[in-house]
Amino acid sequence: MILRRFLNSREREQFSEIRLTRLAELFTAKEAFFKACNEPWMGLEGFQGMRITKRIGDYFEMEWHVAGTRRCYRGDGSFFRDGDLVGAQAMIWS
Repeated sequence: MILRRFLNSREREQFSEIRLTRLAELFTAKEAFFKACNEPWMGLEGFQGMRITKRIGDYFEMEWHVAGTRRCYRGDGSFFRDGDLVGAQAMIWS
């Protein structure tokens, strides 16, 4: 199942009955953060190490502990919307 590959265990617990719009937000945030980090593709499992640490409205902060490495990225971003569509942009702090 895609949720097992994409979400980490904390997210699966927190969002046991996840709405499609919430899944879209998580995916776009993780995708934007991944692109900002410029790391090689690790498949959807690579997204499991990413987590939103803070969220206020459409603003979020995120961190990613890259599996199999000592690298950790932190940054922030925001969601943007157009009707039912959602996207995200992210910047890296460290």
